[in-house]
Amino acid sequence: MEGVIQIRGLAIEFDGTEATLERIKAGIPAATRALLTDAFRLDQSDPTSMVLRVEPDSTRTLTQEEYRAARDSIQGLAEVEPYAIVQGMLEPRIDSSETTAEFESFGYPSSDLPGTEDPLWHHERAGVSAAHALGATGMGVLVGHPDTGYTDHWELSSPRIRADIGHNFVEDSADPTDLLHGGNPGHGTATASVLMSGLADRGDLEPEEVAGVALGAELVPIRTIRHVALIAFHDVARAIHHAVDQGCHVISMSLGGVRVFPFDGLKKAVRRARDNGVIVVAAAGNAPAKDVVAPANLDDVIAVAATTIKDEPAVWSCRGPEVDLCAPGESVWRAHINGKGAKGTGRGHGTSYATAMVAGAACLWLQHHERDSLLGMYGRRGLVAAFKQILTTPGQGVRRPPAWDTERWGAGILDARGLLDAPLPPPR
Repeated sequence: MEGVIQIRGLAIEFDGTEATLERIKAGIPAATRALLTDAFRLDQSDPTSMVLRVEPDSTRTLTQEEYRAARDSIQGLAEVEPYAIVQGMLEPRIDSSETTAEFESFGYPSSDLPGTEDPLWHHERAGVSAAHALGATGMGVLVGHPDTGYTDHWELSSPRIRADIGHNFVEDSADPTDLLHGGNPGHGTATASVLMSGLADRGDLEPEEVAGVALGAELVPIRTIRHVALIAFHDVARAIHHAVDQGCHVISMSLGGVRVFPFDGLKKAVRRARDNGVIVVAAAGNAPAKDVVAPANLDDVIAVAATTIKDEPAVWSCRGPEVDLCAPGESVWRAHINGKGAKGTGRGHGTSYATAMVAGAACLWLQHHERDSLLGMYGRRGLVAAFKQILTTPGQGVRRPPAWDTERWGAGILDARGLLDAPLPPPR
C-alpha cells in the first residue's frame, strides 16, 4: 500500500500560542519548512488549540523521504504524533487484519432488498411513524451536518437548509456546496434527506420519494470531507466548533476514520459541544473496519450501528462496546446525486443512514419536550446525559429483540415513539 499512496502532506495538533508555533517551525528541516502552508486554531475562542499543516502546492505530492523527514522532526517537537494526509484526507491504514469475516464472505448486499419497497419501512421499524403521529417534526431544532456538503435536490427544502451559516473546510470557503468531485459525491445530500427531508415542502408523498425523520428541523451544511472514511480530523474538529458557534442543537456525523493517532483537538471539540448542550451523533462505521471508528468511539458521542428490515445487525456494520444503539441502515430510502449531477431517489445502505435516523429522533425529542424547558431542568451537560439515558434504555428509546448482543450492538434498535413517551429522569 505504501508504494502507491500519494501523500498530500501531514498535520499536527498541539497546545500552544503563536510562539510555540514558531518554535516548531524552527525545528523542522529547511526542506520541509519550505513546504509549510498554514496554521490555524481549531477553536477560535481558544488561542492554544493549534494545527500546523505541511503540504506542497497543488502540482506535486510529498515523497516518502520528505514525509518521513517531516514526520520524524515534528514528532520530536509535538506532543502528539503527526498523521499523513492522503489527497487532502487522513490515511486510514486499512489492511486485511482489520476486516470482518462476515464482510469477506458476504460483502455489501444489493441496495434493493425484499420487503423494503415501502419508502417508509425504516420509519415503521424505528417508531418514527408513531412519533410523527404525535405531531413531532423537530421544528425549531437546528442540526449541524459535517459531511460532503449539500446540493440542490427536491428532497432538501431550501428554507430549511441553512447554507447561509454553513461553511466549507475542504476548500476553505463560506460555500458548503458539495462539488461532487471524487470521494463520495452527494453523500451529504443523501444523509440530509434521511434526517430532515420534509413531506410538506413538496406536497403529498409520491412513490419512490424520501421522508426524513425530523420533517421540520433546519440543517446547517458543513462541507468537511470528500470521502466518509478518509477524513482530516482537524477539519472535523473545526466543523464541530462551527456547529456550536452557530447555535446548533444536534450534530450528525455520518463519517469516521480508523487507526487514529492521538488527536486531542477532536476530543476537545466534542466535549465543548456536550458542555453547550449539543447532542452529538456519529456513525459506528462500515466494514472493512471491524472496530468502531472515530469520532463515534469517543465517550461524549452517541455511536450508531446499523440493522436490517429483519431487525438483525447488518453484517457489514462496525460493532463493539462503544456502540450505543442501532437503527435501520440497510436498503434505506434516500436522495442521491452522482458526480455528474444526476438526481434521484432510491435505496442505499450504511451506518451513515442509521446515524441520520438517530440524529433526527434527537430533534423530535428536543421539540417534544421543548429544549428551553429541558435546559431549565437539567442544564446544558445534563440535557445531553438525560437524552442518552432515555435513548439507551430498553422499553424507552430502544426496543431489544430476543438474544440481542449488547456487547457488540448496544442497547437495542431505535424506538422514536418510545423515546418521546418515556418519562424524563429526575435531574442529577
